[in-house]
Amino acid sequence: MLRALLRVALVFLWAGSASAQGVVEVVLVHGNHTTPTDQVLALADLTPGQPATAALVAQVERRLRESGRFADVSVQVRQRSLDPAGPVMVVIVVTERAGVSDRVLSPGLARRLRAALMLGPILQYDDGYGATYGLRPTLVDRPWRNLNISAPLTWGGERKAAIEAARTLTDPLRGQLRAGGGIDRRVNPFYDVADTRRSGWVRADLSPTSWWRVSGDVRRSLVRFAGTDARQWSGGVATVFDPRADDYATALGMRAGAGVDWLQLDGRSVPPIRRTSADVAVSLPLIRLVTVRSTAPPADGDEDGDGDADQDAGGGSGSGSVRSVVLALRARTTRASAQLPAWEQALLGGALNLRGVRPGAAVGDNVTAVSAEVRFAGGLTPLARAGLRAFLDGAAVSPAGVRLRDEALTWGAGGGLFLQLGGRTASLDVGWPLSGGRPRLHVQFGVGLGR
Repeated sequence: MLRALLRVALVFLWAGSASAQGVVEVVLVHGNHTTPTDQVLALADLTPGQPATAALVAQVERRLRESGRFADVSVQVRQRSLDPAGPVMVVIVVTERAGVSDRVLSPGLARRLRAALMLGPILQYDDGYGATYGLRPTLVDRPWRNLNISAPLTWGGERKAAIEAARTLTDPLRGQLRAGGGIDRRVNPFYDVADTRRSGWVRADLSPTSWWRVSGDVRRSLVRFAGTDARQWSGGVATVFDPRADDYATALGMRAGAGVDWLQLDGRSVPPIRRTSADVAVSLPLIRLVTVRSTAPPADGDEDGDGDADQDAGGGSGSGSVRSVVLALRARTTRASAQLPAWEQALLGGALNLRGVRPGAAVGDNVTAVSAEVRFAGGLTPLARAGLRAFLDGAAVSPAGVRLRDEALTWGAGGGLFLQLGGRTASLDVGWPLSGGRPRLHVQFGVGLGR
C-alpha cells in the first residue's frame, strides 16, 4: 500500500513539474573572446522575463548557429530555486569560428581556412639517404574538431608529396587514427637505384596507458624499383611496453617491443611473407650527480650563504641540474619467413644498426643488431640535454631461413655526442669497423617528417 501511494505521488510531482515553466532571470554568455556579449545576446534575442520553455531554448540555439559566427553553441538552463516554476539562469556557451576578429565577426570560408592553417618545417638527415627538407601545411581541427589534415611536401633525400588526415582519440582509447596517400622516392644505398612508391595507408596508434602502446597499419603500394613495377599489400601490428621517459632516460628502465607484419605481392599464389620482430632495451644508471642551487636567502646558521641549512631543513627553494653516467644496452631482430623483394630487404650499416660501417654495406631478409653505450649526459635547460657517449655495435643480415644463432655479427666501435631538445634528438658519431678499415662519420636528426 505504501509503495503504491509513493508511485502515485511521484506521478503527480512529475506531471506538475512538466507543466510548470521557469522564468528567465539571468542570461550569461561564455566562450566569446571577440564577439561582444551584447551582440551575442542580440543574436539570441533572449531577455529576462521570458518563459524558459524547451522551444525557447531550441530557438536561441538555432539563431546563434544560423548567424554563422560560431562553430559550436550550447544553451543550458539552470534552476535558481527549488520551485520548478521559479526563476532560472540561462547559460550560453559559444565557440567562435577561426578567423573571427573585431572587424570581421562573420568570417568567410577562405578566412577560416587561413586561420586554421599551420606551416610546420621538415628537416631531417638519415644516415645513408642524406638531408630531407620541406614543409608540412596542416589544417587544424578542420573540417571537424580533433581532425587535422596535412600535406607534407619534401625534397632531398626523400622526395615526398602526400595528404593525410589524422584524428585524435580520447579516453579510453587514447591515440590517433591516420589515413592518407601519396608518392615518395628515395635512393637505395645498397643497390644505388631509386625506390619510388605510390601508396595509400590507414594506421592506428593507441596508448591505453602511459607505458603501453599498440599500433597497426594496412598499406597498398605501387612500387617502381630498378625498372621493375610491382603492386603489394602490407599490414601488421606491434606493441611496446616502455615506462621510460625517452630513449635517453637517465634512470633505471627497460623497453620491450614485438611486432608482426605480412607482405603480399599481386600475382603470386604463395602465402604472404611474414616478418616478426623483437626489441629490448635496458638503461642502467652507473653514476648520478645532482647539483642544487638555492634561490632562497641564507637561513639562520647558514653563515656562508651556500643554502645548506635551507636544504637540510627542507625549506627554501632551489634549482639545479642532473648529470649522470648510464649504461644503455639494446638487442633487436627481424626475421622473414621467405625471401623478400629487393626493395624490402633490410640494410646493414650506418646509424641505424652498425656505426663504423657505411649504410647499405649489405642487405638481407633477416637483420639482427646489438649495442652497448656508456653515456655521460647533463641537463642544459629543463627542455634540453646534451652528452657524450662511447659505443660498441654488432649487426648482421642473412637470407630467410638462417637461424639467429648461425648469424655472424660484424662489429664497430667509437664515440660521439648527442643533443636532445623538445623531444627531438640529434647525434654525431665517429665509428671504426673492428674488422679493419677507415673510421666513418654518422649523423642523424629529424624534425617534422614523422615517417
